[in-house]
Order: sequence, then structure tokens, then C-alpha cells
Amino acid sequence: ADFCGLSMGGITGQALAQTYPDRFRRFVLCDCPAASTPASAQQWSERIQLAKDKGMEALVDITAERWFPPEVVAANPPGYGKVRQMIRTTPVNGFIGCALALSDFDFKAGLGNIKAPVLLIAGTKDAAYPGVKFLSGAIPGARMVEIEGAGHISNIEQPQAFSGALTAFLG
Repeated sequence: ADFCGLSMGGITGQALAQTYPDRFRRFVLCDCPAASTPASAQQWSERIQLAKDKGMEALVDITAERWFPPEVVAANPPGYGKVRQMIRTTPVNGFIGCALALSDFDFKAGLGNIKAPVLLIAGTKDAAYPGVKFLSGAIPGARMVEIEGAGHISNIEQPQAFSGALTAFLG
């Protein structure tokens, strides 16, 4: 199979590439780092507490503003509203489980062993952008496509650029 994952999906792809290399032909890893940090773990802990105390509604604005550049937030395109609704309707327990996983992971040690072709896609305004740059140097032969001006949800912000890179790679 070919695998494409964005954010937590890209992190999942790193785990799959290292754990089950014989089950996949190619990987597309988007807007994701290779490891959590103490600072990111603290941020996830704070978000978990906020979700427990006030529910997912309290996370809608702060998450959307972290994922999208200010000009996208101001323009309020259709995809932006859909993402906000997705955040709002995420079950708290599901969010907590994902946040715990994102607060403690590290796939750096095995990146050099990935043999499958890898495409990395990253928005240049995404906080994860430096992490994707790290992946581009750590995964042998990985190709990186930068989506200029996009934030964390690059496929929604710039669907033509994202889809163009994806289809060119998957051919």
C-alpha cells in the first residue's frame, strides 16, 4: 500500500515505515515532526486539562489559530469552518488519547533505516516545519515539497499545491 498522513497521521506513517517496511511501497508524511519535546509535552498537558475542565469548545479557537496563519483565519474560507467544527465535535476522551500519544513519541533513531520512497510536504508557516526539515535530512532519499505560506493543515489551505505534489509523487 501507499500511505499518506498529515500531522498525527504523518507521525503514524513514521511508525509504520519503521515497524512494517514490507507492507508499504511509499510514504507521504505531511506537517509532522519526528519527536515530541518537553515543551510540546507541556503544551499537550495544558490542552488536556483545558479539555477536561471546559470541553472541546474551549480548544476550538486556540487550535484553529495554531493550525492556520492569521490571514487564513481572517479570510475564513469554507475549509476553515469545517476544521473548526471537527475540533468542536471531537470526543474529549478521544482528544485526550491522541494528545497523550503526541506528548511522548520519538522516531528519530529509525529514520535512517527507512528504505521506501518518502515525500514530505510542509507548510512554511507551520510550527512543525522545522521538524519536517529534520525529516528531509534524516530519511535517505526523501523529497520535500514546501507549500509557501501554508500552516499546519496545508491540504485544506492550498489544495491544488498539496494535491499536485501528492499526485506527482504517487503517479
